[in-house]
Amino acid sequence: MLQSTISNEGRTYTNLLPVIVSSGAYQLPEGTTHWGLRSVHRDPETGARYSRLGFPYPEPGHWVTAPGPIAPGNRSACPRAEGDGLCLATNDIDLAQVDSDGEALLWSSAPIWKAISSSGIPANHLLLVAYSRSDILGGDYTRGKLRVRRMFIVADIDGLALITDHGTGAEVAGLNLQIEPTWSGGYLDQALMAGATLAEYTAAHRDRIELSAYASARAAGLTDHEIRALQPSQLLFLLSLIEAGASIEQGQAALAANVDPDWYEEALDANIDHADILDAHKRAGYRWDDQQKYIYILGRIHAVNHSRSCRAATIRIHARLYNAVRQAGASDRRVRAAHKAGIDLYTYARLLRAKTTHRQIFTALDANIPIKPYVYNRCNGVSDETIHAAHRAGENLWYLSAPAASDEPPF
Repeated sequence: MLQSTISNEGRTYTNLLPVIVSSGAYQLPEGTTHWGLRSVHRDPETGARYSRLGFPYPEPGHWVTAPGPIAPGNRSACPRAEGDGLCLATNDIDLAQVDSDGEALLWSSAPIWKAISSSGIPANHLLLVAYSRSDILGGDYTRGKLRVRRMFIVADIDGLALITDHGTGAEVAGLNLQIEPTWSGGYLDQALMAGATLAEYTAAHRDRIELSAYASARAAGLTDHEIRALQPSQLLFLLSLIEAGASIEQGQAALAANVDPDWYEEALDANIDHADILDAHKRAGYRWDDQQKYIYILGRIHAVNHSRSCRAATIRIHARLYNAVRQAGASDRRVRAAHKAGIDLYTYARLLRAKTTHRQIFTALDANIPIKPYVYNRCNGVSDETIHAAHRAGENLWYLSAPAASDEPPF
């Protein structure tokens, strides 16, 4: 039973086997039950058809039988030796098509184009064949490949013309096609399945567009015209943004604004809205360095709003220090205030972890208490009031407490 479409990873593609059958109004010959395809070499002068190993195939209208011997117990899709069956590809299936153990031999979404050229012969010259279920010797249902005792040659099929006329949007995964004498189109199957025509793909190759990027761009939803409007570096930039989660429209807007793609990807990973990323880029212009861009992202991760994160980035706090102080419990506003006051942010983070409040830190600075002994004592459990009292009394602040084993020595 031939299905007109094939579903794969949430998309629906045209199945070319029924297209071939219907376009030629072919009927299954007597003694056959199913359709198949196989690729062959063609002699350009005589038109003779032959396999990779030189086995001859007759003209349409004739049966061809494997010369044997047939290997006993070989249930695979491939012959064990020359003569051990004939290979074909098919996704013509009914649910009753099973082997003697009850295992399904084929499935209707099998990627048959890889099986068609599994012997290494491009799909330029195809044979439409018919076979009988009773002649099946073995198969691989995941690949849509069968090994049969005999098959009937129904018609010669021009593979290049088939792909030209019907390849766009068809299920052609694994297609091997000799487009030019010295060129087999890499990524052709991906481009066709994404909506490209063979002519567009060939023109892209002629114009030296990187074909993997072309196929990826078509799969992402870009048209041939949109791809050609981009420089190679711009195309790769846009693809990187789309892979990071941007839509085509968002990627194009970021491209037009010349946003750093690595930063854009990091910002998207931090669940920052596309509009905020573009606005941050607009505010920064070319003035933000990598650390400032990272500060902006860290601010958003710590639930700081867009405007405050932009301000944090402008004061050029080192990203690691900013992150350390934020993790110690400081708000974005207080981090910026401490930095503006000239407080070492590493010291500020240590004081916060020692249960010292922002107000207490600034009060100590206003009282001209030396910061190092103040930090030392707070980290060793001395209260803020005790330190202030000792400072007013003129005591040596290094001797207010015994050092903790894990803290710095007093001098």
